[in-house]
Amino acid sequence: MINKNTTDRRRTFFFLFFIFLVSLFTPIVCNSQTFCPRLITRGADTAEIYINIQWYEQMEPGTGDTYYGGIFRSTDNGQSLSVQFKYIWPFWWNNIYGDSLPGTIYNTMPGVGDSIGVSHDYGQTYMLKYNYVSGYHQFAGGCLKGEMYLQNANSSQKVLYRFTNFADSVQLVNSDLNDSLYILEPGTLAGELYAIKWPFGISYNRPLRLALSSDYGQNFSVTLIDTCIIDSIANYTISRGSDPGELYLTGDDFMYRYHVYHSTDYGHTFELKYITDSWQDPYHSVSFTAGRTPGTFYIMNWKNCPGGWLYSACVEIYFSRDYGSTYTVYYHELDSTFTSIKKEPGIRPVLSIFPNPAADKFSVELHKNPDGADIEVYDLFGCQKFKTFLKPTQGEVEVDAGSWSKGIYVVKVLAGSRVLGIEKVVIQ
Repeated sequence: MINKNTTDRRRTFFFLFFIFLVSLFTPIVCNSQTFCPRLITRGADTAEIYINIQWYEQMEPGTGDTYYGGIFRSTDNGQSLSVQFKYIWPFWWNNIYGDSLPGTIYNTMPGVGDSIGVSHDYGQTYMLKYNYVSGYHQFAGGCLKGEMYLQNANSSQKVLYRFTNFADSVQLVNSDLNDSLYILEPGTLAGELYAIKWPFGISYNRPLRLALSSDYGQNFSVTLIDTCIIDSIANYTISRGSDPGELYLTGDDFMYRYHVYHSTDYGHTFELKYITDSWQDPYHSVSFTAGRTPGTFYIMNWKNCPGGWLYSACVEIYFSRDYGSTYTVYYHELDSTFTSIKKEPGIRPVLSIFPNPAADKFSVELHKNPDGADIEVYDLFGCQKFKTFLKPTQGEVEVDAGSWSKGIYVVKVLAGSRVLGIEKVVIQ
């Protein structure tokens, strides 16, 4: 006769084992209650980026080790990739940060001694420099050479540490960080550190504020982000630009489209630059970073290749030279032998706006409209001012802007959830 307690223990064991397996083989995907890991980062050199991705699952001959992912480097804005490091378990699939010193990157590794790994050879080998208490943390790279930040977010009394000398030295800079303050990104000047301030339970339509410290995280000033942006997206990330006060704000909407906003005044105002296609996939992750060259911005969309399940990765790297407005797309299909297939960048259908600048009316013309399209117009705060549907037989629509304020507006053309084109119009 089987003891009931034994049966219950077996059920509990198998349930926990199932949860463990799911945690191992399910990618880290952003949702409304978590922070997204930074899986792409800029390097120290022009056109240099690093990505950390789930790659393939294959046993290495002669070792018995099953490799799971890797660190890749590009020196041409994502057009080509080189494998720098292969890791066995998915614990390495976490935050990655570049440094201003050439060849140096950081990788936070929960599950590998809960450590910060430092590489000085372009990600090929790592030294475990610091062990932190296992649990929920926020990380951010630094502005200065050898600098990094770690926020302990395990309790209501959050603390903030600053690392220098490539994590050889650690300093407690804030012992009572506000419990709704989460660090995300350093600034471009020494001492600057950005954080997002929000209440517990991150979701749409919640108050969202951007916090900035100019004294290495000891004190923060808070700015309210425009409510039109808050109502549009969730799962926010911040990327610093190349100039002082320059920021990129990104997040996704209910259609799984990612919005890219740009600011040049420390986040007091944002301009909508781009909206991606709808990227809804149970096994995928999206990450962002600005480059070191002014105007450069990157989006990485990782997913399983069609028909695959954790055996090969398909990576799209979107590269922009005009502050996130338009992109060249580099496509890489990776398998265990690392074959890379480049896809030619797509060409947007021609979208014409006339007159531009306009006084009180302007027309939007589509040169191709076989299936019908939505025409949407937004102000620079992301608030929608106009929307209509253009039937397949229609090629032009007139927009009445007589009651609008003077300024720049963004015109978007969408086919379902897919963005066909974005242009700007000036109302005088």
